[in-house]
Amino acid sequence: IVFTSGIKVAMIPLEVTHTALATEEVLTRIRNMSTPFAKMSVDLLSFFKDTYKRVFNFDHPPVHDPCAVAYVIAPEIFKSRLLSVEVVIGDHKCAGQTICDVWKDFSKEKRNVHVAEEMDVGKFWDIMISALEACDKITPFNDFVLKHCRSHCDDEDDNKRKKRKRPVDEPPGDVLA
Repeated sequence: IVFTSGIKVAMIPLEVTHTALATEEVLTRIRNMSTPFAKMSVDLLSFFKDTYKRVFNFDHPPVHDPCAVAYVIAPEIFKSRLLSVEVVIGDHKCAGQTICDVWKDFSKEKRNVHVAEEMDVGKFWDIMISALEACDKITPFNDFVLKHCRSHCDDEDDNKRKKRKRPVDEPPGDVLA
């Protein structure tokens, strides 16, 4: 329905999102913000690292949804082509798969989707880190962690912290690590 709606549609396929890798360099840039929010961001970006290595043999996990948001914010960092794109429908093992007519020879449909083929990965991460820095300045998360975790953790060493049982609503002390 969306692809045939007549509105401008952009698609950022896996071939492009798989270039937006949360490398150690990227994680270090975020980690260097030295706040609880930055640590949480690094933890979230790293969450799927082992799975991507085991299942897809990626050394670093890619990010997908932020690429689509980046296209809305800065379409100039993408190289894309207007192609005819169809979605496989019906009772088929490929149902839901998108098919892009890159050779312009199988589809009788008009070109309906701007399909990204490349992204300037450096500029993408500059946008992402700039957004994270802006969020870091206004999020109440940093104050919450500093207020609620420091008072419980400052005077405890690592061994005591590991053994201590926290109330359910208390964040873990290692958020500051």
